[in-house]
Amino acid sequence: MDKQKGHILTATESKRQHIELQQWAVGVALADPEEQIPAFLAKVHPKAITEPTLTPVVKGIKAIMDDTNRPPTGQDVALWLQAYDTPGLVTAGGIQGISNLVEAGEEAIFNINNVGTLYDALNAAAYHAELEALTSDFYSKVRQTPPSELDNFTNKALNDLKSLKASFATDVSEYVYSASEIIDEIDQELEDIRNGNGTVGIPLNNFPRLSDYIGGLRPGNLTIIAARPGKGKTTFCSNIVAPLSEAGLSTLFFSIEMKETEIMKNIIACRYGLPSRDFNSEYGLPPEKQAAYDKFKQGIRHWKLNVVQKRDGINIEEVRQLARRQAESEQGLDVIIVDYIQIVKTDDPKAHTGDQEKLAYVTYELKYLALELDVPIVATCQLNRANTNEKDLPPTPSSIRGSDSILQAASHVIALHRDDDEDPHVTQAIILKNRTGPSNITIHIDTALNICFFAEDMNETISKFKGESTATQEMPQASYQLRPGSF
Repeated sequence: MDKQKGHILTATESKRQHIELQQWAVGVALADPEEQIPAFLAKVHPKAITEPTLTPVVKGIKAIMDDTNRPPTGQDVALWLQAYDTPGLVTAGGIQGISNLVEAGEEAIFNINNVGTLYDALNAAAYHAELEALTSDFYSKVRQTPPSELDNFTNKALNDLKSLKASFATDVSEYVYSASEIIDEIDQELEDIRNGNGTVGIPLNNFPRLSDYIGGLRPGNLTIIAARPGKGKTTFCSNIVAPLSEAGLSTLFFSIEMKETEIMKNIIACRYGLPSRDFNSEYGLPPEKQAAYDKFKQGIRHWKLNVVQKRDGINIEEVRQLARRQAESEQGLDVIIVDYIQIVKTDDPKAHTGDQEKLAYVTYELKYLALELDVPIVATCQLNRANTNEKDLPPTPSSIRGSDSILQAASHVIALHRDDDEDPHVTQAIILKNRTGPSNITIHIDTALNICFFAEDMNETISKFKGESTATQEMPQASYQLRPGSF
């Protein structure tokens, strides 16, 4: 008895959810008609809208689109129903009912990260409803079918199930690009570059030669920055973020290990030459550095930089959700930084019990996210620790933890190596993988850890920064020049 009640409740809840999904989907389409009505008509299955109050509304939307090829507003649909289907308007709850539908759609758009997932959920609910009705029909008929007809009945049932599945199958044609379409896209990219309206990738201002080798940070690419603990992964990323933020690009920085204030101190130190240690001094910033900080901090407030720091860690699903939300926000999204991938959690820890399995899952999810949002993702990862009894040699692909999955998924893998005993002011950037150019290239990066600064040519780069005098005061006395034969 209890099981039956539970089944009835589940079925009721499922039906209610299906109705709510229908209301949200139609409401969303009317709330943002220019963008969502074409998407609604293209993605929502014809059998997905079954609620009687909504079918006249969808009928009106389709009729207006057929007649005018123009996405209608809620008011347009109401006027059409009033003129051509008055009973349908009454069924829809009149003009007020359609207005309420639009308001619900506006709220749904605000709360839903990705409208596409709403349409997918609606199609899934419709498929389940159709499947439930079909199997229920099978069950009632099979009991009345003579044994001699069971084979025929079974074959028909299987064909009906196949037909139902085929009718709800995802249309993959939108993911197929002809050679002609691809050439057109390439031509457009080249024309944009010639006209100064585009670039192959976002340039890394502090690392021009490295940027040239990998083609900058390209949309859809996953770039891995690998290093052993304490060799500058996070600081290197800060040196990527600082110029991008100054240039007005929108960056989402997932700092999984360091507090958001420490990340910002690194970025400030890099950009303005204020040693991060001064922020942590018991005496605070010296007067002259406090004055410099007060001068430029108002500009930082306008940067399109958002740092994510969740004290109990973050999982890959939260990374996806926050990235999608940022991409759809007014700021948009140009670059994602994830520091670092080995400590990103999975959605279901029980499903990925091994470290290698978890790392592979997270890596590929980041790659898929880069493709979905069409933005570059830079992620740091740990290199295996060197044997304490041996010299700390430059890393190789096998030095990367989970090297197989990372090397397969990433477009670029750049390993950072610094021998503090030999020269703490030089970091080697070793291109271990480069899908867009040569690999096994080593570029020497000048390093000033007191100001969290990395650059291929320190003096030249700093000279371009505002606050040049403040920065140069903190520079070490060594000569920072690119080493011959480093590239």
